[in-house]
Amino acid sequence: MANPTKSERNTGIISLVGAAVVAISVFMPYVNAGSGIFSNNRTPFQFGSYSQFSSNGFEVLVGAALIALSGLRFLKVIYPKKGPNGFGLFISCVIAGYTVNDVWSTSGWSGPVRLAYGGAIGYVGVGIGAIALIVYVTTRNSDEPDNIPIPSPEATKAPPTRATYCHQCGVILNTEARFCASCGTAV
Repeated sequence: MANPTKSERNTGIISLVGAAVVAISVFMPYVNAGSGIFSNNRTPFQFGSYSQFSSNGFEVLVGAALIALSGLRFLKVIYPKKGPNGFGLFISCVIAGYTVNDVWSTSGWSGPVRLAYGGAIGYVGVGIGAIALIVYVTTRNSDEPDNIPIPSPEATKAPPTRATYCHQCGVILNTEARFCASCGTAV
């Protein structure tokens, strides 16, 4: 598995935190329906009439899952061969923001309905995902490989070699020569 760069690692971790916040927001009250004694808080799973089960909570969870998948891709847990470019995280944040907004709107409700804090927390999670995207875009080109040893100037020079001479004619021999190039004497 390929190792993520520092920028990818930070982006992946921030994305996973944002996805967790969006997922947690689904279990918090999104609306306060009714008035007086008969008012109750409803999560996106309870948007049906008389607090019956609703699939709206799954919409938000899908948005959270998309942000989480983008984070796992930045961490190179899934699809490690090709590096992420940030476009997937952008689309994930847009989809998650749309689902939170769609679920948090009060259209279609009859009677007194007030928005509760769950949707706001969902927006915070989408915002954290957007911050992860900003972190990636601003730091992706600053990643440098860690701990590249730079050799000293003395280490780059070749050690001096001792020249060998032909014992017959005195010409300098090549390092791997078996015969003298000038007189043909065996070395």
